[in-house]
Amino acid sequence: MSMQLLRKGLAELNVATGDSFALELPETPTTGFRWHLDTRLELVSSEFVSSAAGQPGAGGVRRFVLKAASPGRYPLGAVLRRGWLGDSSRVDEFAATVVAS
Repeated sequence: MSMQLLRKGLAELNVATGDSFALELPETPTTGFRWHLDTRLELVSSEFVSSAAGQPGAGGVRRFVLKAASPGRYPLGAVLRRGWLGDSSRVDEFAATVVAS
């Protein structure tokens, strides 16, 4: 069975309790802007996947793998900002609901 994928534009995702799913958001970390999650879901992993392997400064996708440990509705939010500047540097945001059953 393949892992479900959540991307911008999808407002709700239904998953089985305990199953992992992925959230992919566009990111160029060399600019200092990175996605910061706000959720009660368990973060399994986070990695950056470059769209141009071997090219310094290339953009790509931040891939978060998450899971819901128990049934329920979980708000999932993310903000693209520079970590050292806080919310004043916010340039993008993401919001969805994950429903675990």
